[in-house]
Amino acid sequence: MLKFLKSVCAIALLITSISLFSCSSKGGKNLSPVNIQPIVVEKDGYTYKMEPRLELLLIGLRLAENPFFYNNVYGDNEYVTSIDSFFEKHKEHSFVKSLKNLNKLKDFRLEAILSLADYISEDFTQISFPDNKCPAYLKDVWNNTNFKQLISDMNDFAATSKYDRFLLVHDADIKKALYDAREFFTVNEEFLPYLQELFSTKEKPLEINFCVTPLLAGHFMVLPASKSLLFSPYYNYNSSNDVYFINYYVESLASHFIYDNWEKLSAPANAYIKKLYQQTQNPNKITDFICKSTIANVISITTLLDYIEEYGDEDQYDQLKNYIFNEEIYKPYMPFYNQLLEFFENRQAYHNFYDFFDQKMIEILENL
Repeated sequence: MLKFLKSVCAIALLITSISLFSCSSKGGKNLSPVNIQPIVVEKDGYTYKMEPRLELLLIGLRLAENPFFYNNVYGDNEYVTSIDSFFEKHKEHSFVKSLKNLNKLKDFRLEAILSLADYISEDFTQISFPDNKCPAYLKDVWNNTNFKQLISDMNDFAATSKYDRFLLVHDADIKKALYDAREFFTVNEEFLPYLQELFSTKEKPLEINFCVTPLLAGHFMVLPASKSLLFSPYYNYNSSNDVYFINYYVESLASHFIYDNWEKLSAPANAYIKKLYQQTQNPNKITDFICKSTIANVISITTLLDYIEEYGDEDQYDQLKNYIFNEEIYKPYMPFYNQLLEFFENRQAYHNFYDFFDQKMIEILENL
C-alpha cells in the first residue's frame, strides 16, 4: 500500500511557461485526404471515443522511442507491442523523425505535444490555429516547427503505413479501453460532479469530452482547446486502481489551473519555493517549471485527500493522510497543505477554487 501511495503522491506533471508566437499552416494542394472515423462508445449522455488524429501522434511517439511510451512505463499489452511490428518499416519515416527530435527537449511536456491534435483537420490535410496564432501552451514544444512540412509528413505516414488497417485489426482492443473508461466513470459516478463544482465558474465551466487510448495506460491529461480529457485505463480495468486514476486527473486539472493564473501567481510562488529550497538548492536553479509542478502537486494531493474523505474508503483516507503528514519529503510543504485545507473546510464561503485563489491563495503564498 505504501508503494501505491508513493505512486499516487508523485509529482507527475511537466508544466512549461506561457507566451505567444505566430504560426499557421495548411497542407500542400497535393495532399490526399485520409478519412478515418473515430471509434465511439456512448452511455448516460457521455461519449467516449478513440480520436484517430490523437492516436496517430501517440503511435508516432512510440515509434520515436519517446521514454513515455517506449519503456512501457504505462503498461505492456498486445496493442502496444503490435505497434512495433506493424509499423516497423516506417520507423525512419520523416514524421517519426520529427517527433524523435522532441525527445531532446529539456522540459518535456506531453500535453503540449498531444494538444496539436486539436488543430489537425479530420482528413489529415492541414494544421490551422485561431487567428493564425499557435496557442501559448504549445510554444516550448512546437516553436520553429514547419507545420506545412509536418502535416505533409503526417498525411503521408497515415496513408503509406496503412494506419486505417491497423485500427481495424485492433478494433476490439480499442473498444475494450473505451468500455473500461466508461466503467470507471460509472463506478465513480460522484467524481465528475465533484470536480465540476470545484474547478468551474459561470465564466469557466468545466466541460469534459472523453478521448481514450490503450497506449497510455493508467494516465490522465487535459487537452485545452477541445476541453478533452485524455483517459487511458490500465489494460485490465480494476476498481482498486481508481484512487490512482483520480489523482492523475485532479493533478492534470490543477496544472491547468496554475497555467491559467500563473501571471498573478508567479512572483509569490517563486519566492515561496526558493525559500523552501534555499538550504539545499541553488536559488538560480529553481525554475518556473519546478515552481509550477510543486504548487500543482500540493493542490492535487490536498484535493485528493478531500475527495477520499467525502466519497472514499475510511482506511484509504487514514493511510493517505498519515503518509502525507509523516513522509519526510512532504514535511517542507506542511504549512501550505494546512492553509489549503482551509478551503475545503470553508467551501460554502469560497464556492470554488477560483474564488479561493482570488481571495486567499496569493496571500497564503506571500505569508509562508
